[in-house]
Amino acid sequence: MKLDPTASLFDDVASWQNSPLEAFAAWLLNPAFVVTRQGVEQPLRDTSAQVYRFMGNKFIREVILPQPEEEGRAARPGRDWGNVTPEVIQEFLVGNDLKRGIRNRYVRLIERMYDHLAAKGMVSSNPARGLALKAPSKSNQAHEGTMCLSEAHQDAVRDKLPDGPG
Repeated sequence: MKLDPTASLFDDVASWQNSPLEAFAAWLLNPAFVVTRQGVEQPLRDTSAQVYRFMGNKFIREVILPQPEEEGRAARPGRDWGNVTPEVIQEFLVGNDLKRGIRNRYVRLIERMYDHLAAKGMVSSNPARGLALKAPSKSNQAHEGTMCLSEAHQDAVRDKLPDGPG
């Protein structure tokens, strides 16, 4: 039996099912986490690892772990990794009112997590695949009515500017 030197005690199927926060933390610490699809190692800064851990923990707490009843919200039982759909992930992203750049970072992290879970045989598909491209940008929505000046108007503005250096 060949041992994997990058394997973690907590990065196994049972841990992902029973202690997903610990399994996620172990996966982040795995040297394989920093290897790109092209096989290039890109070590994480400590601050980046902290951000990834916060993001992953938030997703796991809100989507996978059971949710207690709170004011205005019914309790929800825990969810199996295989029962997470693209709609569930979209609901998580929209519910957290994330800007496009942050939302895409979440999607990429969730995609990587699900690729990892698929490699372990825990899920058959990746519900996060392609979600970064589907949602419109909130910042673009705020500028939908923005219009550009015509060439003639731009020339008129330039003519009114004072002459000077620069």
